[in-house]
Amino acid sequence: MPEKRKKHFYIRDPVSGDLQIDDAVAKIIEAPEFQRLRYVKQLGFSYLVFPGAHHTRFEHSLGTWNVTKDISSRVLGSEDKELCVAGLLHDIGHMPLSHESERPLYPYVRMMHEEVGKRILEESSMLDAVGDQGMSKKRILRYFDGIGKGKIVTGPLGSDRVDYLIRDAYYTGVAYGMIDYYRIRNLLTLYMDEPAAYASGVDAVESFFIARYYMYSSVYLHHAVLTANAMYRKALMIALESGDLDPYAFMYYNDQKAMAELENIEGSSTLIGKVLNRKLFKRAYYNPNLRSDITEKELEEVAQKAGLDDTEYVAEIHHLKGNEDRIRVLSKDKREVGNLNDISDIFKILTEVLQKRRIAIVACDQKHSKKLGAMIEKAL
Repeated sequence: MPEKRKKHFYIRDPVSGDLQIDDAVAKIIEAPEFQRLRYVKQLGFSYLVFPGAHHTRFEHSLGTWNVTKDISSRVLGSEDKELCVAGLLHDIGHMPLSHESERPLYPYVRMMHEEVGKRILEESSMLDAVGDQGMSKKRILRYFDGIGKGKIVTGPLGSDRVDYLIRDAYYTGVAYGMIDYYRIRNLLTLYMDEPAAYASGVDAVESFFIARYYMYSSVYLHHAVLTANAMYRKALMIALESGDLDPYAFMYYNDQKAMAELENIEGSSTLIGKVLNRKLFKRAYYNPNLRSDITEKELEEVAQKAGLDDTEYVAEIHHLKGNEDRIRVLSKDKREVGNLNDISDIFKILTEVLQKRRIAIVACDQKHSKKLGAMIEKAL
């Protein structure tokens, strides 16, 4: 009998171009658990500030799969199909509105999205078909944990970061996330079973982390984005504390179902209504370079002294990410010459900035903002 030809089709992605999908990947994409990602926004409520930012974890997952194929072919000499599947599935456990639900839910479910994703992969039938394609489910799960070659996806210069920087810059319309991807890809190699970079390309790596820093400070931590996300988190915390919401069910919802659920819970509904209608709280206090050692709890106490209840304000302190990134740097003959932090003054300074920088925001209804702002200034 003639050999059965494998079927494939294309998905057109505005960032990655035409993606050729084979049988094994198609079966994963068609699973309900993966289709849910079509309705989980990549950047939470950033679209209220950057109107184009409606992209989802679905297309980011496809983009990460595509970048993983490219990087693994370059670094390993040939495409590692199991690693690529791990890249495709790396965000399968994201909760509604992506990272915005993790902090309120964690005290109840004791899981971040990585643990939720692994539970989905172990308990569902998503990976049942990979054996037919000669792939190992055990190896995919190992890569999913970010062990060894898995850092090609999850590491500091991994395919996950590459795709979300380029994709988020594209959909938000800002230039900060544009990176020299092909040069970065070509300077990567494998050392002690983990990705490393050649010293000749340190400037490209530096530019990658500078781009990431500016995306955080200008997009991900924009004051209005912080306010909208904080209002959502407050609404979710109120619903969880009231006992009107099942946290274990909620973490598998998509965005629409999550918002509909919160709209029907007393205390949460007011905040969610304001967010959906973009009636966001106004800044009472905002400091992108907080030097005081004041805590979130102390900021909340000031708001309560001003006579505001939980549904009338948000108060948060944020830290920039990336200060723990470690990248081995190699000579042309693959001898280790040190970590990037030891070799690059720019990277060292950036790491120090990330360690020290804290962003504080307190927001409330406009009629209370002036009074609350003055009280916070006095407390500081």
